[in-house]
Amino acid sequence: MKTTFFTIVLTILLSNSLIAQTEDIEDTKDTSSKFTYPDAYFTFDPINTFVPVPLPRLNVGYFMPISKSDRWRIGTSVGYGAKQFSIYSEVRKDDYRLWEIRPQLIYHLKRGTRVKAFFSLELFYINHTETRENSRFRPESDFPLIGIGPSFDENTIGFDQADYRRIKYGFTINYGDYIRFSDRIGLRSSAGIGIRIKDNQYSNILNPQSNDSDSFVTPYFLKEGVSVGAEVHLSFRLYFTTRKKDKS
Repeated sequence: MKTTFFTIVLTILLSNSLIAQTEDIEDTKDTSSKFTYPDAYFTFDPINTFVPVPLPRLNVGYFMPISKSDRWRIGTSVGYGAKQFSIYSEVRKDDYRLWEIRPQLIYHLKRGTRVKAFFSLELFYINHTETRENSRFRPESDFPLIGIGPSFDENTIGFDQADYRRIKYGFTINYGDYIRFSDRIGLRSSAGIGIRIKDNQYSNILNPQSNDSDSFVTPYFLKEGVSVGAEVHLSFRLYFTTRKKDKS
């Protein structure tokens, strides 16, 4: 489902880019509708704050130009997750904690009118901890297969309670655009794909017991140990410029 949603979002972004190119041709004489890239600006992620997502967090960022050509921006966003940061606080337990950092390098494409496109390289690091109750996990084998990666026991272990920690880091290459609402406020959306390394660890396990499972669905928390895989990037950020930029 996430892959399908990613495809839909990427199609929308590409469509916006084509629309913007058409507007460039039709509106070359209408300088009042010209859109310039935001200069230095702040970002805010409304999705992970106001939508009941599995891992709610508050994420803000700051980006600034690094060249006079108006093409490059560099910046970072930081996020912190806790039960108090979600309006749907029942989705996590009281001890849920998550923090992340996402530095990003952005390259703007051809200047247009209302919609502006860009490519970006984003690095990310996420540290997530919480207590899980009445759940299960698949433990990492003591003898991983050399050259293949960590192997896992066939059976899962059920438990009454356990401390869970997830560390994930990697990078994504993204395509996105800006949609302006006013001279200082707009939406920055992007979609992309990359590589992630994830390390799941369980400790302080209460009442462990063998728990056979024939489920083909593997939640992100089920497998213990280090794994490497693809990372899908989907982002919708409101942006706020620090000052009004002169149009050109």
